[in-house]
Amino acid sequence: MSDAYKRKLHTLLSLIEDTAHRLLTDSHPLEHRIFQPEGTEEYGRNFGNIIHDMPAVWSGKASRSAILSKLDNPKFEISEDHYHSRQRCGEELARLIKSAFGEGRAPRESDILKIIDKARRVHYVLKEENQALRKHMAAQLTPTQAYKAAKVELHDARELFGNKGRPSKAFKAKMEKKFRNPLQKKKKKVKSRK
Repeated sequence: MSDAYKRKLHTLLSLIEDTAHRLLTDSHPLEHRIFQPEGTEEYGRNFGNIIHDMPAVWSGKASRSAILSKLDNPKFEISEDHYHSRQRCGEELARLIKSAFGEGRAPRESDILKIIDKARRVHYVLKEENQALRKHMAAQLTPTQAYKAAKVELHDARELFGNKGRPSKAFKAKMEKKFRNPLQKKKKKVKSRK
């Protein structure tokens, strides 16, 4: 766990704890900003901004195009797509505070961490794919719907992207056999259906 992550996590946990404590001890808690119509979005943005500064965690998955680009050029620049919007996860944290308040308690740290971990997960995609995905996510589609609408197909690519250092000829050949042929055949089948 990096120091940057620890600092940001501490900041976020403290902010959530303070907000929950204020609600539980206030004489008029339902007048708190978080219960106003725009309050969930506002708190969500604040929480999401803190999550935004936390290091991302790769899911192990990459788009078909990113995999083929990696095979063509091991130094190509990947784009990290946050499968779950940090803003939406921030709003989920705000709703968690309100839900826990309804039960007369503060949110459980384990529930908070699940949401944070979800928000930090990224898939490797091409820059163009990331732009297309953002457009669909902005239209309030679910992550699954956004990926389908953007025609971004994910595959497990830990072995390919996880290799550090200069790859050997044997490794390159193994990755070509494992990824390029199956992915290109799949692409041809999709085109032939049209």
